[in-house]
Amino acid sequence: MLFSTLPNDGNAQGSGSLVVAGSGGPLQLLSSRPLLLFTLLFAGVLLAVPGSARQSDRDPEASSPLGRLLFARLDDASNAEAFQLVRDARTAVDATRTDAQFRTAILDLGLALEGVWRYREAVSVYSRGLSRFSNDGELFLRRGTSSLRLRNFERALNDLRTAVKLLDSSFESHYRLGLAQFVTRDYRRAGKTMELAAARAADDEEMVAALHWAYASFKRSGRRSDSVAALEAIPRRPNVAEDSDYLALVKMYRGEVGEIDVFDQDAPEANRSSTRGFGVANWHLGAGSEVRAREILRVVVGGADWPAIGVVAGEVDLERLLQ
Repeated sequence: MLFSTLPNDGNAQGSGSLVVAGSGGPLQLLSSRPLLLFTLLFAGVLLAVPGSARQSDRDPEASSPLGRLLFARLDDASNAEAFQLVRDARTAVDATRTDAQFRTAILDLGLALEGVWRYREAVSVYSRGLSRFSNDGELFLRRGTSSLRLRNFERALNDLRTAVKLLDSSFESHYRLGLAQFVTRDYRRAGKTMELAAARAADDEEMVAALHWAYASFKRSGRRSDSVAALEAIPRRPNVAEDSDYLALVKMYRGEVGEIDVFDQDAPEANRSSTRGFGVANWHLGAGSEVRAREILRVVVGGADWPAIGVVAGEVDLERLLQ
């Protein structure tokens, strides 16, 4: 399972402004200068996902590098099935009688909690599992991934490094570690780790995703020959879905399609992909086009799907660009 990854008007470019999301969509542009943003946050301005007005009486899961409060999904009719899975998984944990049953139930409960964006509790559940199975690579992998989504980068790196040691032949462990290294701007290591992930890919979908990130990482680190090699290693016609986000980005990198064909920042959010948006922004950053990258990143980080890797990585880059 791969990480899947607010429009502003044209006058906002380079203005040092930030789009804030509210229950009705994009709100006004607020100055993103650090001092003013700090002041606004302490004045009670809520930077949150659409629908967050109903979340104000609950603790957030995390806070983004830009100060946005990130909330779990609401336990309401629209998410009833997902929350029922959580309740069923809790019951299954309590009913376990053997170690094998307990491990399976813990993993199922953690996955169910991830499905409703309750990553803090998921981390606690995986830690509970690790208290009994201290060398379980899958538990380290899952806890590290949840920590990455919570923007707890140091813990994510530590857990995912351990997962790679315990699951060296696993695509997933290398892929997730590569993502964590990328988000923490360790681009050279991220590129190398993604190459290792690609070598362990079970299918073209995994291979294209990993080599895309290898290309993106090496491009950001200035290793042009390595980035070109990663791109050339991707077959011209890989066996992936035609609407694959990573394939679309690869085609853009090769000059086969234009930027607008990959990501339209003015499209409704439901028709935008944070994976594609961050990929385009990252491509501009690698080419030194910070103004255009900043414009796209403002769109990407305002999306409701805050656990997506495109949003996580976009927040880190936008915070740096706004300093």
